[in-house]
Formats: sequence, structure tokens, C-alpha cells
Amino acid sequence: MPKQSTQTPEKHAFTAGDYVRNGSSRPGLILELVELKPGYPKAWVRWEGGQFPVAEDPKDLKIIEPWALDWRWNKENQLVRLHDNKKCHDLEFIVRELELAFKRLAQARSRKDPEDIKDKQEKIAHLKDRKAKAIVIDEQFQSLIPPLSAEEKSQLEENLKENGCRDPIVVWGNILIDGHNRFDLCKKNKLDFQIEFVECVDRSYAHDWIIKNQLGRRNLSPEWMANLRGQMYISTKSTHGGDRKSKPKTENSSGNSYHLNENMGAEKSSGKTAKEVATQCGVTEKTIRNDAKFAEAIDKICHHFGQEWRSVIIDSKLTKTQTKEIAKHVEKEECYEIIESLLDHVYHKDRSEYQRDYKTLLSMVSPKQFEQGQLVKLQFTHKSGLTEVQKHCEREFGIIVEVLEHSYKVKLLKDRELQVKAEDLQGVPVVTYCVNFSAEEFEKLCDRFGSAGEIEEEIKNLLLECD
Repeated sequence: MPKQSTQTPEKHAFTAGDYVRNGSSRPGLILELVELKPGYPKAWVRWEGGQFPVAEDPKDLKIIEPWALDWRWNKENQLVRLHDNKKCHDLEFIVRELELAFKRLAQARSRKDPEDIKDKQEKIAHLKDRKAKAIVIDEQFQSLIPPLSAEEKSQLEENLKENGCRDPIVVWGNILIDGHNRFDLCKKNKLDFQIEFVECVDRSYAHDWIIKNQLGRRNLSPEWMANLRGQMYISTKSTHGGDRKSKPKTENSSGNSYHLNENMGAEKSSGKTAKEVATQCGVTEKTIRNDAKFAEAIDKICHHFGQEWRSVIIDSKLTKTQTKEIAKHVEKEECYEIIESLLDHVYHKDRSEYQRDYKTLLSMVSPKQFEQGQLVKLQFTHKSGLTEVQKHCEREFGIIVEVLEHSYKVKLLKDRELQVKAEDLQGVPVVTYCVNFSAEEFEKLCDRFGSAGEIEEEIKNLLLECD
């Protein structure tokens, strides 16, 4: 009987999937436990370096705890060594070992062994800690997810404390792609959580998964919806353009891959892509293209100042036009300080200050500045979308009669006035203007006035007096 009592605990001390050592300290994995004779269990163990499992007496074996391992069985059922950093970050391995640890705890409880139960509980706590540390937060992925307000975060924390974390957090490999807020609060309050693994071909597909998952939620602001729709368009356009793996992309320090060009990229967007994304999102194709410009502008700013600025910009009172204008000049060295100041005021929600900085930026980067009374010619930069009046006035001459905040009021022939942006005006020397006169008219002006300045003054008077 004494002999039998010592064998019974040994029989229940192991389970298939346990990692063990024998007298020679050689590591192995228990594949199966069988009883060749009643009361005499055998453990079929595959040892390191061995091709076939061997029947071993459980009395000669000792369990190795998972955090002490520096090796594991791979998918090809081969025992391979792990480097320390790999051992710490192999999340699937830790999750599997945690499941086995819970089974061993249940076995210890069935035996009613207080010391063994305490030992297993400590090991489970250790594994849970390893699980949390193994999960990686990717800044670019996290920036795609709208942050919670202080009130929302407090309410979520109370719910987690009361009910636990009922929804699993989602990871790709060991990178967190959904559940960032729950993960942070669970770590803070030492709460357990479940993990759901998602298979993605590469980082681009993980990026797409996050966008589509976020777009399926109803609590997003219009600005966040616009950013995510724009990101979805950019990503979808790249797949329509060919194999994403074979095409080079711009990559920032966080590994964020996005497509940039000097013209903010969306002008040449595929009609097929815009239509596809618009149908999925329930908006117009024009909205999708505008969203793409907005998203690319944000990406460009974040590329220079950091991914943490994405949510700050989207949640600020900056308009889409202002965001795109800032992105257009963010690479200019002379604009860096004013943009940095502007973003700092945006972060502190000081609207009057960042609006002042924005006007300063415009004055710094304005390609043309005209003065009241200056002779100009209308030359519209963008031909599409012109009104009938603008089309009729194309290439006409006039003078600046009033300087406005972002445009100029121009007086044309036949007493017409038009409000025009600086980019649609050209400064005109008097000689250039006179070329448009007939030879007779120009000769009369030259005979009457001796200097170019006098001729220019006469032209201005003619324009002002013209009916």
C-alpha cells in the first residue's frame, strides 16, 4: 500500500503537453500518458535530439515550468532553442502554457494539496505578468484608434473592475490591434484578459483590419470618420495599383507605411477605388477623395512630429483646409518653428493663439503678395470648377483695389470687380500690358508720356474710368 500511495500522486502529477526533464537534465515533451499495467503509468516522451517518443517512468521525470524554458516545439514538431528576447515575446507560446498551468492548478485542487495549489497559483500569476509584457503597442496602429475622454475612460475602468474584461483584446502576432484602452486598464488594475489572435499577411493588412474594425463603430466623430475613410481609400488604392509587397513606400520611425507626393496624392486617384470605398462607407466619391487628402495631410504631419499628434489634430478645431495647408509646408525649414508653435497651441486648445500662428504661416509661405493699386493679370491655377464670370475674365488685366485677408479685390475693364486668390494673379510690368494694346494706342501713349511710370499711371486711370 505505501508503494501504491506514492505512485498515485505521480500518476496525476503529469498531463500530456507538460515539459519535463529526466535525470540527465535533458528536456522533453510528454506526448501521452498510458497505463501498461493498472497502477503503473508510463509517459511517452519525445526528448530533445530524439526522433521517436520513449516510454518513461513518471518517477524519473520532473516538470519544467514554462518561464524557465529556453526552447519550444515548433509547428514542424521539432524542438528548437529560443533566444531570451524571443522567449519573452512569444505570446502564443505563453498563452498555451498558461492554459496548461490552469489545468495543473485544477489537478492540484482535486488532490487538495494546499502547498501545490499555492505553487501553481504563483506560477499562473507569473505567466499572466509575462503575457501582459509580451504584448507590443505599435504607435502607428494605436494612433488610428480614437482615444477615450477622461469620463469615458473612468467609466470603462469601473466596468472592468466590476465585471472583468469580457471582450478579448485582439493581437496580430504579439502586436495589439484592438482593445488598447482595455489592455492599459487591465494592466493598471492587474485584471486578467483573454486574447484573440488574428492572422494578417503583413503589416499593411493589419493596418486595413484596424481601419475597417473602427469604421464599424458608431461613436466616431465626423473628423475621425473622414480620417479613417481616407486611410481606407489610400490603402485600397495601393492594392488596386498592384502588389503592395513589391512597391516601395515611405516609412517613418514607427514603421508607418503611407503614400506621399508633393501634390498630396489624391488628384490622380482611381475612379474605381473611390467608387468602391464610397459604396462601402455610404458617402459620395468626392467625399472619399477629400477624405484622402485630409488623411494624407495628417500622415505627413505625424511623419515629422510623431504619431501621437494624429488624435490631437483630428480632435482639434483645425479645419481640413488648415490641416492640409500646414502639411503642405511642414518640410520647409523656415516654417518649422511656427508650425511647432501652432501645434503646441492646438494641443493646449488655445484657439486664438493657433489661429494667429496660422495667419503668420500663410504670410510666410504666400507665393505672391500684391499691394493696393498694383497692375495684375488673371491667370486661374485650377481650371475646373470656375464660374461663368471667372471663365469670361480669364487672362484679363486689372488693378488691386482692396487687399483682403486671404484674397484680393480686383477691378477689371467694364467696371467689373472680382475677388481673387493670390495664386490666381500675376504681377504685370507696364510694358507687358502695353503689348496687348494695338500699335496705334501704344504709340499714342509713348508720345504722350515720357516714362514707363507715367504710362503705368495712365493705364490705371484708364481702368478706373472705364465704363
